[in-house]
Amino acid sequence: MTPFNIITLTYQVIKDHGQLMTFQVPYYIQQDYGLKPTTAQCRYALKKLKDEGSVENVKTSYKKQLCWKRRLMNDHTTRA
Repeated sequence: MTPFNIITLTYQVIKDHGQLMTFQVPYYIQQDYGLKPTTAQCRYALKKLKDEGSVENVKTSYKKQLCWKRRLMNDHTTRA
């Protein structure tokens, strides 16, 4: 599985399922696409997506978990 595929699938899962915790992303990729990425691969993809502005962190009551959601922008720079 290439890093590009992980990044694309991670974005698609967040787009389809909405706000997710980091550990939920590989679970939904496995359920939806039958692939088994590691949490580390998904965390890498989330950081890449955050750097490009496609997703953002969300405040949560959990101290050790990060919650992610798709970032909505009005221009054409968002992922398809």
